[in-house]
Amino acid sequence: MARVGGPGLVLLWPGLEREVRVSLRLVCLDLFCPEALTRDGVSVCVKATAVAAVASPVCFAVRTGER
Repeated sequence: MARVGGPGLVLLWPGLEREVRVSLRLVCLDLFCPEALTRDGVSVCVKATAVAAVASPVCFAVRTGER
């Protein structure tokens, strides 16, 4: 049985339900690649940032196997 409990006190049935905590915060990942040379001999370095967040706590817990 999957249900989402909001903030505050949430009661669980022992043996039937279990608690899985999922962080809903934004996660920032800095992506770096080593310097590379282009065909014309110019050195290029690319820096990027990826931002990720959990859209559905139930899907996240099921797909990642959180227990």
